[in-house]
Amino acid sequence: MVPAQRISAPKVMRCMESEMRRGLLFIFALAVGAPASCERSRPKTGADSGNKGAVQQVRPAPAASRVAVSIFPVYDLVRRVAGSDFEVVLALPPGQPVVGHRPTAAVLQTLASAQLGIAVGMDVDAWFDQALRSAAKQRIRVIHLTDHVTLRRYGERELSDAQRKNAWHEHGDGLHQHAHDRGKAMIRGYDHVHGTVHGHGHGHEHAQDDEPPPPPDPHFWTDPARMADALGAIASSLGQLRPALRPAFEQRAARLSAMLGRLRQTIEGAAGPWRKRTVAAGRSDLGYLADRLRLTIAGVAATAVSAHDRHHLGRRLQRAKAAAVLTTATAHDSNSEVATALAGEMGAPLVEVDLLGGTTDSDRYERTVMRNIRRLAHALR
Repeated sequence: MVPAQRISAPKVMRCMESEMRRGLLFIFALAVGAPASCERSRPKTGADSGNKGAVQQVRPAPAASRVAVSIFPVYDLVRRVAGSDFEVVLALPPGQPVVGHRPTAAVLQTLASAQLGIAVGMDVDAWFDQALRSAAKQRIRVIHLTDHVTLRRYGERELSDAQRKNAWHEHGDGLHQHAHDRGKAMIRGYDHVHGTVHGHGHGHEHAQDDEPPPPPDPHFWTDPARMADALGAIASSLGQLRPALRPAFEQRAARLSAMLGRLRQTIEGAAGPWRKRTVAAGRSDLGYLADRLRLTIAGVAATAVSAHDRHHLGRRLQRAKAAAVLTTATAHDSNSEVATALAGEMGAPLVEVDLLGGTTDSDRYERTVMRNIRRLAHALR
């Protein structure tokens, strides 16, 4: 039997110190190696490609990838043409009126890094151009879609004399200087008597008494056919920023154009059986939609400036047997009040039309259009 070896106390202490030193060295090695080990366990992002073993944080899209758009209907089409190749930002929050909008500081900061702006044009969203000029860090190109879409003229009953003169003074004459695309006149007229659209050449014709014709109407986005016409300019402008991706933009625009064509046929078919065809409007921004649905706008509340005007307008609408009064969802102003009063006097329904969309139940252009059709059908069929 081997006797047990006795170890002195000093030797035990030296062994314990040695073990402690080895343990501390092990812990230190783990601590040094931990960050690398943890990083390797994280999933890689798209920024990792071509960089072996390195992990980079996902950075915001560079300024060259950002496109700013003024209103939601146009924004919806632009983002669908752009796909994931651009960051498309909306300047006008849903539910806000277009005219006279003032962007917030946060929106201005977002616009500052955009390389391209896409607007309606003709002073409808003039604030957008001004915001881009004031916020942009460099000169930015702005596309006005009214330069690329065939425009109708305001109807005879859609503007007062003062509004007609102001409209020509603000943007009518300037439009004629560049309102051609591929040699075609971009201004059209609407014949409310026959319900047909006809051309007005270059728009310089005056009546025999030298009265200027009604000015062009910039609210083209309420008509799916005009929106389809705008897709070419949208795809082209994006293609100029990313030439290699031009075919992809054109393909997406072609698919959207086909969808808008089907949408146009759908709403025309839905409106076909409607028995009531005469309406009144709160503002002068529903002409394209009325034309597409073959409705006649017998009067507009915005033209009634005085109490006498409102009385005269009410009598005219009663004689015309206007079946409904249409108001714009974002226009909660004096025109809406007049429209509401007219509807009450005539005993006609007040139909709220959403021209902009962007809300939960109208997060696509076509959904906004179809929601308006359902509301109109309830009052006019």
